[in-house]
Amino acid sequence: MILTFEKRSYKNQELRIKFPDNPEKFMESELDLNDIIQEMHVIATMPDLYHLLVELNAVQSLLGLLGHDNTDILQCLQQLSCERLSALCNLL
Repeated sequence: MILTFEKRSYKNQELRIKFPDNPEKFMESELDLNDIIQEMHVIATMPDLYHLLVELNAVQSLLGLLGHDNTDILQCLQQLSCERLSALCNLL
């Protein structure tokens, strides 16, 4: 799942750079990226897997998306972050 996220994030970034004035060219990659971020909500319910997010540099990649132009992706990232923080607080 994390590898898929990394690939989709990279592809989206690459297409946005290549076709900045042609959203039709990167729209599908935006949907794919949004979908995998949605799927990553499963990880938020499993705090014992958080170390994998760190070890595989997914946290850095997720943080890098905070400047994304697509508000749907930003909202999805916000929800994922809130879920992870909530799960961590429940452990304390």
